[in-house]
Amino acid sequence: MRLSSSEIDYLGRKFITLLALAHQRAKPRIRQAMEIAGGYVLHLDPMHEGDAPALMSGMDSLSEIVLANVKLPSEHADHIVPFLQELKTDYGTPAACVHDMGGGILKAVAQVFPDTRDFICHFRFLRDIGKDLIEPAYAKLRSRLRSHATRSRLHALARETRQCLVELGSRCAMLAKTINGAGPAEDAALMPAATITSLTLWALHGKHSGDGYGFPFDRPPAP
Repeated sequence: MRLSSSEIDYLGRKFITLLALAHQRAKPRIRQAMEIAGGYVLHLDPMHEGDAPALMSGMDSLSEIVLANVKLPSEHADHIVPFLQELKTDYGTPAACVHDMGGGILKAVAQVFPDTRDFICHFRFLRDIGKDLIEPAYAKLRSRLRSHATRSRLHALARETRQCLVELGSRCAMLAKTINGAGPAEDAALMPAATITSLTLWALHGKHSGDGYGFPFDRPPAP
């Protein structure tokens, strides 16, 4: 069955509307669950590109439940205050607030939650510092590694050492058993090849071990 663009657009809007209604009906249960847990920590995050409207979201950092979001013309305090007042009506006063260092959010939080502990988001703070302090040096490092074709050489080294270990057969299996058991190696001559293979694979797999937080927490790999 082929769907037209208009039908896809209609189904998308219908899904969003139904999801919003379901979330609206679930507010009392969400509030009850957070109260049983001892309260909630309100994490505020305005997302936008350039001069585009901001999508302001409020999330409970403890349960990771998104409590509400709304599109705002800007991050001015006058636009954020009604959003926070609605959150306060629906879920009560949070145990703490966490957000970036935007002036509008600072003023709005101080007005709606004057007695609530207010914290700067460490993630955003460190990300901004990381870009300012680390990015230039890391860009230079990536350029140097790229000029030496480091990744290609590591892949070649991994293939060579892996093949070497495979050809050793049972001796390699005994070494793997020793490593897993954290015991002394009976055949120490195999350790250099095993060490090289492990370190090479660790370096190559590093780019897949991030959590999607972006630079400098997930550093882009050098080609």
